[in-house]
Amino acid sequence: MSKGPDMKTRRRSLFGAGKLAPIAALLLSAGLAGAATLGARSADTDSGIGVSGARHLVSRTGFGASPAEIETFRLLTREQAVDRILAGLGEMAETPMPSWTRDWIYPADQIWTLGPTIEEFFYVSRDLEADELRLWWLREMVTTASPQTERLTLFWHDHFAVKFSDVENSHWLARQNAHLRRHAAGNFWDLAAGMLKDPMLLAFLTNTENTRDKPNENLAREFFELFTLGEGRGYTEADVKEAARALTGHGITALGEPGFALFPEEHDAGSKTVFGKTGPFKAEDLLALVFDHPEFGPYIVEKLWLEFVSDQPDPEEIKRLAAVWRSRDFALKPLYRALLLSDAFWDPANRGRLIKSPVELYVGTVRSLGLTVAQPEEALWALEDLGQLLFEPPNVAGWPGGTAWITDASAVARTAELSSLLSWQASGSTKRTKPPAPDQPGDDGHMPSVASKAPATRTLQIGAVFATEAETYEDGEERGSRALLTLYDVRYGGRRWRSLTLNLEQVVGEELPYLDIFTGDCTPLCFPSLPRDQDERDWIGYAPEPDLRESFGDFDPADLQFAATLIRYLPEIVEQTRPSIVWSDTYAREMAEEEGFQPAPLERIQAIARDLADRSVPVFNGIRSAGFRIEEGAAGVLGLSGLENGYRDGADLEDVLEAREAGTFEALGALQPKTAFVSASAWMNALAPAETADVAAEQALLALPLPVDGKRREMIASDPEALIRRIVLSPQYQVN
Repeated sequence: MSKGPDMKTRRRSLFGAGKLAPIAALLLSAGLAGAATLGARSADTDSGIGVSGARHLVSRTGFGASPAEIETFRLLTREQAVDRILAGLGEMAETPMPSWTRDWIYPADQIWTLGPTIEEFFYVSRDLEADELRLWWLREMVTTASPQTERLTLFWHDHFAVKFSDVENSHWLARQNAHLRRHAAGNFWDLAAGMLKDPMLLAFLTNTENTRDKPNENLAREFFELFTLGEGRGYTEADVKEAARALTGHGITALGEPGFALFPEEHDAGSKTVFGKTGPFKAEDLLALVFDHPEFGPYIVEKLWLEFVSDQPDPEEIKRLAAVWRSRDFALKPLYRALLLSDAFWDPANRGRLIKSPVELYVGTVRSLGLTVAQPEEALWALEDLGQLLFEPPNVAGWPGGTAWITDASAVARTAELSSLLSWQASGSTKRTKPPAPDQPGDDGHMPSVASKAPATRTLQIGAVFATEAETYEDGEERGSRALLTLYDVRYGGRRWRSLTLNLEQVVGEELPYLDIFTGDCTPLCFPSLPRDQDERDWIGYAPEPDLRESFGDFDPADLQFAATLIRYLPEIVEQTRPSIVWSDTYAREMAEEEGFQPAPLERIQAIARDLADRSVPVFNGIRSAGFRIEEGAAGVLGLSGLENGYRDGADLEDVLEAREAGTFEALGALQPKTAFVSASAWMNALAPAETADVAAEQALLALPLPVDGKRREMIASDPEALIRRIVLSPQYQVN
């Protein structure tokens, strides 16, 4: 994503230096200065929590507080208000995720075979999708009726921090975001258990390299230190090492749609001792050990306290809340309720104690004032400038938060971004209708795949064919040649599957070649009636033996025709891989030098394919094979949108990417809350009544009051836009 210098210049020219000193003074040392003054107007009344209390609850748990939200809550009691917040928490987003999130996961493990230029294009396209997902999430934050749902999702995103740029899988990112939202107010067990199988987290913390012979401690260490117990709380270095053994073999499948897989051959099934308990533990056992640990609970409660209550933990209150949480079997909603109804949450001394994160500051301003961001990409630029680009925390510990948000540079940038937001662009108070219900993730955390139904036809259609392995091997006395091909986007007989993987093999000294078909990526199951390997049920083995026909009566005729067609066209399928770098001399030299094996030439694999096809003619005699074609325009499902008609050179690829980026942002439209205001005056008119206009505006926007400065304040109060600008650009607006 590029940033235009004109945009930078425009934003940077909106303010001067000189804001840092008062901001730093307020945030770092004077957070309580206004609490006593605020106390009189923040106390509950007989008729409810009041304007200030409503603003406090809504903005602390969400993103800012609009006039409508304040009006909704101000007449409620604390208990009524908190219960209303909790009742509104959802498990699914209100707006649909981008359409590509509901497609199959792209074949990232195969794209490299198309060469470095296409591979680079592929990963830059994933960066654009990550930006699109960021903007989708920002839109959800801005428009949702439950900003508290998104605030909790953001909290858990920061807790289980994963950096997109280190993994570069946009589908995994979307599914992780859906998982965090689904369980943000559920039970911590379900939230944490899902994360231990989350491919984004497994890849980010390199648990894919955690094997029985070479344990990798990254995930185990962070699981204790950052995700559950807290650093130095109730575990030893020996516990980390043993936990790493429990997590061996927990990785990501290389065949079919990439996702979590347990590899038994890589898992250490031996006895481990963790927290003084011994057994052949796996990941789920590790979770149970942590939940049974007497010191589990306070660390999570303390993080929530620092997020929603105060920058100063209260050990006794945290201990009490942890006990409440344990008594409710670690369900999160009861914990949130106890936290939000605590005296500490409502104590005036704890208002203005928390520095707003960049997302809270930016989204909260848009929601509170009903602003319109005409060009949504500006929101991305702003958050990147402010140090909180969604899905890009600095490391596995997440964003440091607190006073770390304020540096010389960030203090200036925060004022600049707020100043650029303060323009009233809507033509009137705009009501936006609720979008149609989105396709939502399933219970397993996965988005629905592309529809399995395809137009009924007996033509075998394949979107793309990848050759990912080809070798001439020698294993003891056995020698031979083999190749692994992945058929992507397969359509046949009114069905559509993400992929089939074929292993073509010829052993020296044996008459018949072999074909193995991996069906683990078939939903619904393909070839359901054909016999399968008893040990590996996702594999179907085939050799063209003439007497095989005797068992055909046991099989579905449609399965036989599908198999006959697939085998009949094996030579044409192999030919489709000719451009693959697997067949190049450069690849052959690299594999010989680095891996110590000799790649099989294309001609050898073509010969095996022809032999399989020819020998299968009498086997399938009388079973008419269907037609075959490579499907044109498969670039979209490959993650290569824009290349449907091919390309001529690298410059063309750059043009395609630029056009796609511009089109993505243009299609998204303005970023706008459900109620936008035409002007500062319109916003002021929506506020709850107060003794003066400036008091009404301050109560709606600030946790701490502005200092009284006589005539200047009186003069500004008569100019709504100047009044709002003064409040929003004040140091007090930076805290909550």
